[in-house]
Amino acid sequence: MRAFAALGLWKLRLTGGEPTVRHDFTVIARAMSEVPGIRRLAMTTNGYRLAERAQEWRDAGLHAVNVSIDTLDPAGFARVTGHDRLAGIVRGVDRALEVGFDAVKVPC
Repeated sequence: MRAFAALGLWKLRLTGGEPTVRHDFTVIARAMSEVPGIRRLAMTTNGYRLAERAQEWRDAGLHAVNVSIDTLDPAGFARVTGHDRLAGIVRGVDRALEVGFDAVKVPC
């Protein structure tokens, strides 16, 4: 990251599968946000852990979050994902807004 930042890269997105399943996700986010030249750190997530970890991730230096939600219809969400976690994910989106992320996007 330091080499890319030295070449002018200033925006970084953590994604791929679900990045927050890594036990060291917060450590990685903090390390990336501290790279000289990185001005915007974003992530894409399914939002399962967002309500409980939004403040921690914002404090680690994340600026923006995209929360992928298959549908806002609770029955449809449960059918597509195999579980009923939509309400918790929506709480996570609300929490991300509360803790001051610069951008919270919900592609749906």
